[in-house]
Formats: sequence, structure tokens, C-alpha cells
Amino acid sequence: MTRKQIIDLLIFVACIIMIFFALKPAHSADFDITFNRHSPLPPTEAYQYSLYHTGVFEVAKVFGRSSGCESADADLITETNDAAVKSGLDPRIAAAVIATESSCNQYAISNRGAVGLMQVNVSVWKDQFDFAGDINLLNRHDNIQTGTKILARLIYTYGINDGIRRYSGLGVGCQGCDPMYVQKILNLGRK
Repeated sequence: MTRKQIIDLLIFVACIIMIFFALKPAHSADFDITFNRHSPLPPTEAYQYSLYHTGVFEVAKVFGRSSGCESADADLITETNDAAVKSGLDPRIAAAVIATESSCNQYAISNRGAVGLMQVNVSVWKDQFDFAGDINLLNRHDNIQTGTKILARLIYTYGINDGIRRYSGLGVGCQGCDPMYVQKILNLGRK
């Protein structure tokens, strides 16, 4: 066989292998990634993010059953998923926080000083983030990136329940905070 024939044969075999794998039915178990304490990403305990069932679809489902978020645009859905995955956070939890905190209103401002979609509290996080310069919390990209980093860090440090509780302010003696906040987030994210 000549060199050209060998190369053609190798290309043919590679094509057959690619076609075989492309036609093979995918099983979700083949694609599951579970975040756990041995991973560099924060744990999400009972949550799994599956590449087979994309996070974008899951975020859209959470927004779709949330008052105020039903008409969320594709960019917000994609941005929420991407920021959550990048932070090591379950995209459903990020979407549930956005839906619960701001009803998908990027200009929401609370009476406690929390700003934007994820209601990032400037006074609590001002020492760790540059809100005066680099980060504009009324910009939805900046807000989601910052909020998912904070939430992922809290969940990684305290576990999912206490991490979400601390994100809400309940972990630091928040008077008047909703004691059912954690359950609301988990219920909305798990459905």
C-alpha cells in the first residue's frame, strides 16, 4: 500500500468511528457531572447538572413557573446558565434566586441596599468586589456574574441550605428576613 492509500484508509476508519458514536443513543448517565466536595467546584449535594439535559433548558423552566420571569428573554436565560456553570453552581438554583429576589427585574433595588437581578447587597460585599469601578450591579451581566460567585462560595463553605440562608441574610442575624427563603429557593429549583 502506498502512503496515500494508508492515509485514505485511516480517514475512512475515523469517519466510520465518528458516525458510530454520532448515531449511538446518548444516555444521561453518560454525561452526568456531580459536583461534590472532592471537586474544585462547590458541592450542590442533591443537585446534578447534566450536559444531556442542558442547564439552559432548566433555567427556562424555573423562569417559566415564576411570576415576573415568564417572559425572560433568551439572553437572560443563557447568561444565568453560563454564569452558574462557570461558578460551579447549579443553574436551577441561580435561576430560583433571580426569580425569588427580583422577579427578573434587573433594576430592582431593595430597602436593605440589595441591587439588581440577584439582589447583591453592596454594603455586605463592598470589601470583596469593586462596585465603585469595575462592577455595575444594574448591568445584568455584572450582577449575575457577581451574584453567582457569591452564592457558589457560600454554598461551598456552608453547604446548600446554610449557603442559601446566608445569601438571603439569615445567616448573619437578619431581622425581618423570610424564614422560608431557603425552602422557596430549593422548591423552585428542584421542580
